[in-house]
Amino acid sequence: MSVVSATQINATTPAHPAGVADVIVTVSGQSSAANPGDEFTYVVPPPTVTAVNPSSGPTAGGTTITITGTSFDTGPATVSVGGSPATGMSVVSATQINATTPAHSAGLADVVVTIGGQSSATNAGDQFTYLAPAPTVTAIDPTSGPTAGGTAITITGTSFDTGPATVTVGGTGATGVSVVSATQITATTPAHAAGLADVVVTIGGQSSAANAGDQFTYLAPPPPTVTAVNPASGPTQGGTAITITGTNFDGTATVAIGGNAATGVSVVSATQINATTPPHPAGVADVVVTVSGQSSAANPSDQFTYLAPPPPTVSGVSPTSGPTAGGTPITITGTNFDTGAATVTVGGSVATGVSVVSATQINATTPAHAAGVADVVVTIGGQSSATDPSDQFTYLAPPPPTVGAVSPTSGPTTGGTAITITGTNFDATATVTVGGSAATGVSVVSATQINATTPAHAAGVADIVVIAGGQPSAANPGDQFTYLVPAPTVTALTPTSGTTAGGTAITITGTSFDATATVTVGGSAATGVSVVSATQISATTPARPAGVADVIVTVSGQSSAANPGDRFTYVAPPAASSVTPTSGSTLGGASVTLTGTSFQSGATVTFGGNTLTSVTVVNATTITGMTPSHAAGAVDVVVTNPDAQSGTCTGCYSYVATAPTISNVQVSVAPNKRSATITWSTDIPADSQVEYGTTTAYGAFSPLDGTLVTSHSVTLTGLTRFTTYHYRVYSRNSVGELTISGDFSFTTR
Repeated sequence: MSVVSATQINATTPAHPAGVADVIVTVSGQSSAANPGDEFTYVVPPPTVTAVNPSSGPTAGGTTITITGTSFDTGPATVSVGGSPATGMSVVSATQINATTPAHSAGLADVVVTIGGQSSATNAGDQFTYLAPAPTVTAIDPTSGPTAGGTAITITGTSFDTGPATVTVGGTGATGVSVVSATQITATTPAHAAGLADVVVTIGGQSSAANAGDQFTYLAPPPPTVTAVNPASGPTQGGTAITITGTNFDGTATVAIGGNAATGVSVVSATQINATTPPHPAGVADVVVTVSGQSSAANPSDQFTYLAPPPPTVSGVSPTSGPTAGGTPITITGTNFDTGAATVTVGGSVATGVSVVSATQINATTPAHAAGVADVVVTIGGQSSATDPSDQFTYLAPPPPTVGAVSPTSGPTTGGTAITITGTNFDATATVTVGGSAATGVSVVSATQINATTPAHAAGVADIVVIAGGQPSAANPGDQFTYLVPAPTVTALTPTSGTTAGGTAITITGTSFDATATVTVGGSAATGVSVVSATQISATTPARPAGVADVIVTVSGQSSAANPGDRFTYVAPPAASSVTPTSGSTLGGASVTLTGTSFQSGATVTFGGNTLTSVTVVNATTITGMTPSHAAGAVDVVVTNPDAQSGTCTGCYSYVATAPTISNVQVSVAPNKRSATITWSTDIPADSQVEYGTTTAYGAFSPLDGTLVTSHSVTLTGLTRFTTYHYRVYSRNSVGELTISGDFSFTTR
């Protein structure tokens, strides 16, 4: 309690039964009289539900639940679940009630506590979920069927009517599911491996529990059998059409003969298959049928005999001879050429273009072979014809090649010259040497022409030799190729420009340089020539007029050809012709324009030896800048380019004296002191000094103040009191040009 003032008290109510109570204030033994204005009403709070445990149960009801909340002890309580009264209710405390759920349809239902006419407000914490019962499976009819599926089954159980149902058999979805009633479903089994599989019904996310009553047995089919094969024999190359008789055949059947897959398999019925035999070595082979992973057992009735064909024979070859290079089309006559894929060898080398025309004729093309007699052998199915004189083919040695001409007939010692060789008896095996070294890029165009590229070789004459069929061409004047020392080349210069006075050290890059090399620049001999390597020369340029000049290297009488890479530019020195304006103050700082020729970026300029500032090379004929200070008089203007060449404009600029102008001369005499301060002004910065004395002859000077200013002040000391002094002031500009004022006087005190 807190007494705020004579008219206000703050306090907190004590606990009290529901109803109206008077608020009485007592002061010094006297209490306030009860009246309607002092009444306070105690109100019972409504109950709240914050949790229900368990939070779910069956739709049949009967689940004992514990309700947690507040204000459960304020009066007789009732509980409803989804609007239906709960039974077995017991108020355990102000925060707990026990009760039993009534029956209710599946879904969410609010648990509501009502006390004294006040009900708990619904919220997520008061919800109880009614669960539909899970389905059960108690029996399957029939209880077995084939692994291929397709068995119509009737499922007996409970709770099949609580929602859309799905059925799985061994984890795979059944088809044709139909809910007949709450206790019966019909469906069709899916395919499944042989063995037991549980039939599971799922409704509303709840699945039946697996049990012995829900099991369906998948029965493996019986394996196939082979009881006859017709015909029972055929050639080793395969291709025999056979009919297989047996049992338990279906559309998935495959056939193997001796372990090799048959082709053209066609299942005619459950007892007949047509197929074509694969190739197989001679002998007996079992015909095996495989259905659904099960194979027929081998037995005498399934055997197929592969018959070995007779070996081929060769009785004649036409023509009987040809060149060692091969390529001769031949016709082979003999027998048994149609019993399989044929290969032909001539002297042990494989012939090409083999074509079996008939059982008695094969066409082929001879391979390359050394000169002499070679047997022609036909091989079919691993069997080869026996050799005898009638199968012989004679390889004839070709005549040696000849070289009649070479074009061109000369080229550089470095090689790389493309040449055309004309002659006879050239073939695809031909190789070429030049002076004993192999040529590259050899291409046999025809029997009379070869193209090739010369290898590197010393200068001089070299024979070109063609080797074909192991035979070289004979050397003769027509096969000679002359190697020439290559002319030098110049590909680059460093630097590419210099002064017309010459003397620029240059590095020449190119090819075919040697110690005998000489160098000219624009036709004039360079000096200091030094051959550094076959690709580099150092030299010094001669003097020459401005312009472009070719740098030519000459070696052994051969000179490099002029080209853009050998060009050296002689740069003219600058020439200064005029300055605008032509004169200016000795103090400098004047903006000037210099006109001339051959000005280069980076050029410097001097006026009478002093450097022009703020230099801008506008172009090759114009330079601007600010003049330096200088004594009065005409001066030479010199322009110097970065290449150290310079040009002089003699007496082009005149410095005009600019002595300072003195004004406002004043004197201040200190009373009772022997001093006076003299002040004056100048139009330009200048130094300060005073000449003074008791007469106009003066005779004394103040110390020189060299600071260049426009407002001047000099104090004279040590003066005689009550004396008249004459004085004049001196000021010099930065270049020493002097101005002296007129005479002034003052009297000391």
